Amino acid sequence: MTADREHAQHAGEPAVELAAREADGLQIVLVWRPRDDRLEVVVEDTREGLSFTLAASTGKEALEAYHHPFAYSAAHGIADPRSRRGEAPSTARTTSRS
Repeated sequence: MTADREHAQHAGEPAVELAAREADGLQIVLVWRPRDDRLEVVVEDTREGLSFTLAASTGKEALEAYHHPFAYSAAHGIADPRSRRGEAPSTARTTSRS
């Protein structure tokens, strides 16, 4: 299942995929939620078996998160999700799949 479909099902609301890319085991999808005008970047690391979502306040932030999700998370004080393997998932930002 692709990251955007999984996230849309998880959130229980319609999502519009604005952009998607895949490289080196990472699937990165930029999603817009029209119901509340939210922008999110969904990242799935198929090598590590984890996925996480980054919320963005503006279009500029969403593009920054889409192009550089790990740098974006670090710059915004979000712990690197790859270091959380084996820990319980935090609220809405990061989920780990085993």
